[in-house]
Amino acid sequence: MNFFQPLAKYVARALSRYQNGRCIDVRDEDIFIVSYPKSGNTWFKFLIANASDPREEASFLNIDSKIPDIYVNSNATLDSRADPRLLKSHEYFDPRYRKVIYAVRDPRDVFLSYYNHLLKFNRIPPEYPVEKLAERFISGTLDDFGSWGQNVASWYYVRGGDDNFLLLRYEDALTNTANELARICRFLDIPFDEETLAHAITKSSAAQMRRMEYLQLDKLHYAKGSRKDLQFVNRAKAGDWRSDLPLDVGRTIADKWGSLLEDLGYGLE
Repeated sequence: MNFFQPLAKYVARALSRYQNGRCIDVRDEDIFIVSYPKSGNTWFKFLIANASDPREEASFLNIDSKIPDIYVNSNATLDSRADPRLLKSHEYFDPRYRKVIYAVRDPRDVFLSYYNHLLKFNRIPPEYPVEKLAERFISGTLDDFGSWGQNVASWYYVRGGDDNFLLLRYEDALTNTANELARICRFLDIPFDEETLAHAITKSSAAQMRRMEYLQLDKLHYAKGSRKDLQFVNRAKAGDWRSDLPLDVGRTIADKWGSLLEDLGYGLE
């Protein structure tokens, strides 16, 4: 193999991701579903898609056609969509985003989910030290979206209280899904009743999404070759970090963003 081939592929992927992310053309009519990765964005997309169009069940095979991912679709593809566009993003604060749903989740559970995600998609070896990954997570060098704290704070402290900004806590959605989905529907002007909410919640349940994952995920190009012993849709629970993370890792994350965690209503222990 030519020495430069792997480097060329890496550079091409990096440039493509940047151009399809931070550099997309944004319209005033756009609505963005934003979160730091592994904070429930996919689940919220399914809930919204199933509530807005109960006739066609959302799936891993069609969800991107319903709510496009700005990192998967080219600018030209996104430009072909009619207004208002509902788009998925993981970007830190972008003043061009006029209307935003921002999903936040306890960073200790985010980190645990991220660790499992990287293992599933073979981005890290099975023996990769969780403490080493935690250092990258905290420093913001794990991906292109800043650290969890940088990403969340950039939206929460700048846009919090704005009528065109809806903050969702993943934990609240787990506890009272109907109430949080109703808030989303009102924010997006989606007509709904109790039956609509119940239908969307059932079709977007963790069990249903795991069933679809089993049947569909291998048909998606990004999932081919992923580990079969690990799931993309995990247990959909809050607080797993207390039992599944080393105690010192959980404490380090809490110490790093303690004031932000408290402002968001998360305990430090």
